[in-house]
Amino acid sequence: MSENVAHRDALVPGTRLREFELLEVLGRGGFGVTYRGWYPSLGVNVAIKEYMPSEFAVRDPSGDVYPKTRQTEAWYRWGLDKFLDEAKTLLRFNHPSIVRVLQFFEGHGTAYMVMEYLEGQTLYALLQEEETLSEDRLRALLAPILDGLEQVHAAGYLHRDIKPGNIVFRNEDTPVLIDFGAAHALTAEHSRTVASFEMPGFSPIEQYSVTGQNYGPWTDLYAVGAVLYRGMTARVPVDALSRIERDDLEPVERVAKRRYGRSLTRAVDWALRLRAAERPQSIAQWRRVLEGRTRPPPPPGDSSARFPGKRPTALVTAAILVVALVVWLSTESPAPESRESARSGSPPVDVSSERTVEDGDAPEPAPRPADAGPQVKIGSGEPEAVHSLSECRTLKSARRWEEALECVRRVIALDEDNAEAREEARDLEMLAAFSRVHGAPTVEGYFRFIQDYAWSPFVDAASEGLSGLENAYWEEVEAADTPERCRRYLEIYPAGRYVAEARRCLSGGG
Repeated sequence: MSENVAHRDALVPGTRLREFELLEVLGRGGFGVTYRGWYPSLGVNVAIKEYMPSEFAVRDPSGDVYPKTRQTEAWYRWGLDKFLDEAKTLLRFNHPSIVRVLQFFEGHGTAYMVMEYLEGQTLYALLQEEETLSEDRLRALLAPILDGLEQVHAAGYLHRDIKPGNIVFRNEDTPVLIDFGAAHALTAEHSRTVASFEMPGFSPIEQYSVTGQNYGPWTDLYAVGAVLYRGMTARVPVDALSRIERDDLEPVERVAKRRYGRSLTRAVDWALRLRAAERPQSIAQWRRVLEGRTRPPPPPGDSSARFPGKRPTALVTAAILVVALVVWLSTESPAPESRESARSGSPPVDVSSERTVEDGDAPEPAPRPADAGPQVKIGSGEPEAVHSLSECRTLKSARRWEEALECVRRVIALDEDNAEAREEARDLEMLAAFSRVHGAPTVEGYFRFIQDYAWSPFVDAASEGLSGLENAYWEEVEAADTPERCRRYLEIYPAGRYVAEARRCLSGGG
């Protein structure tokens, strides 16, 4: 599981934390760092998570962690309490498909969670090798995961980050859910570094919202359905955010119906419904469909549900469309923002990279003005088109990130002290940068994104993209056969597959 990655905020290998010795960094998230450590008392490796929210905390040379400013101290302490609360909860779980927490402790101004270290293959790696899995293998994987997840839900928690990379096989047999971090309890109003963005395609739409009102077991079930979809079709599902205006997700019942039973395909498609209220509301409810004991309810507005076995004829459909057109033409055209909402079937959704939690998890933030900042003219050819920061956010909700960024920059040009606008600009610069690099993937682009936006929730996705391009990049390095290219390879892939060859190249080049 080790990625041998180095991070500026991490403790150096060899550091001792109580009886544990840190051996290497396994990974870095918005809320902290995970290390591989040695536990002499048991003679085993362990995984140690350190609470280290880099956006509002720093580490001094002695290794102590403390809030950056007085303004961030309250959120830092609140997050630390949440980290400890979650550690106490996870310590109670005793299920073979949930990573075991061995102990937790405080020190250096922060806290640490000690867990079992799993060296098995991840489901992500398995699917890279085999692309799809048989129904028997998928069901064998699913049953223990659902059993473990049911314990988590019963304790009042959600995983919120289920994806192939967070399922590890212990002894090449038992699937284990990992990465139960306290980041899942933090809300985006407190920190952008703990945003709820997993690999695109595995997150339900509510994880893109800042309302914090739609989380529940259905949130994890969407992700489980997405994992199954990937295992059945060799495709990652269409990102939930992209499905708002036009839902292009092809049902698995259509894509893979000849290879998988109806009960499984129906259950997956049910779990992947866009709206939270239309998905299974509990694991027990979903199991009944998985086992073929019942069918999922039809989505609202499904004509086949109102007229079983019948569908409107083409003539009736045409008549309905004509009537609808006449009615629409006879009414006043809605405002541009209303038309945008009508196309999506719901109010504009905030697509900022922010994580949310249920009500009551955090102190109530100060109310934010709905229309902060001065009004700004957008577009030289539209002198009457006057917009404000709220309308910049509407562009952001429509995923028109470059336009939204330009809009926010105009707000800042008129009001340099507008803190909200500057915060939005920072977020939009990151979103626009990731959109560009993800649309035209290159090694240098991914590497630059990771360097520039280490705080971003898309760093994991960028790192996976970078890893996927390594072989092709090394072929280019070999073809060039210059010390400069070998040196650059080592900068980008310090623990890559071809480090030894790159070092020999440098040595040979003098």
